[in-house]
Amino acid sequence: MADDYKTEYEKEQKRLAKLWEAYELQQKELESLNDKILSLEKQIDEKDRIIRSLKDVLEQRDKEIREIDLDRTNLKHLNQELEPKIENLDTSLRTEKDRFAKLLALAEDLEANLNEARKQIRTRDEWFISNIAVFRGLCKSVDDREDLVKTTDVTAVDKSDELQRL
Repeated sequence: MADDYKTEYEKEQKRLAKLWEAYELQQKELESLNDKILSLEKQIDEKDRIIRSLKDVLEQRDKEIREIDLDRTNLKHLNQELEPKIENLDTSLRTEKDRFAKLLALAEDLEANLNEARKQIRTRDEWFISNIAVFRGLCKSVDDREDLVKTTDVTAVDKSDELQRL
C-alpha cells in the first residue's frame, strides 16, 4: 500500500506538474493575449482618434465647400449683373479710342500745318532781312520826294506848266 501511495503520490506529482505547466502556459498565453488586447485597444484608440480628426477635417472641408459654393453663386450673380456694364464700357472704350484716333490725326495735321507755317515765316523773314536795304532805300527816296514836294512852290510849277503848254 505504501507503494500504492507512493506511485499514487508520484502520479499526482506528475499530474500536478503537468497542471502547473499547463497553468503557466495558459498564464503566459493570457498575458500575451492581454498585451495583444492592450496593443489592439491602443490601435483602436489611435484609429478612433484618426477617424475623429478625419471627420473634423471632412466637416471643415464641407463647410469650406459650402462657403465656396455660396461665393461662386454670388459671383455668378454679380457676373450676370456686371456683364452688360462691361459690354457698355467696352463699347464706350472703342468709341473713345476712335475719337482719340481722330483727335490724334487732327493734331498731327495741325502740327504739320504749323510746321509748314513756321517754315514759310522763316522763308519770308529771310527774304525780308536780305531785302531790308532796298526797303530802307525806298523809304529814304519817298522821304526825299516828300521834302522836295514841300519845299517846291506849287504855284511856280503850275505857271511853268502853263508856259510849256503855250
